[in-house]
Amino acid sequence: MKFKEILSRYHISPLMYQDGVELDEKDYRDLYKILTKYYYVKDELYSVDEQLIKRLNYNMQNSIMSLEPEEKMDVLMEISNEVL
Repeated sequence: MKFKEILSRYHISPLMYQDGVELDEKDYRDLYKILTKYYYVKDELYSVDEQLIKRLNYNMQNSIMSLEPEEKMDVLMEISNEVL
């Protein structure tokens, strides 16, 4: 069974890039990896001790290198600027 047939079988509409090109099977695999990392990091962040989060926020506010929330997530997800 081809990948598109599997999507159709489970009533999943094919995803597309902004330019209208449909994602292929490899793209879905890459998306799965990224989403898995995202949810792992998100779960880890919410399960961390509250005092640790407060110290982290304090240190980040007083650091010479301020990061936006998206940049913090990029660091945690190990995404470099070249990829973005």
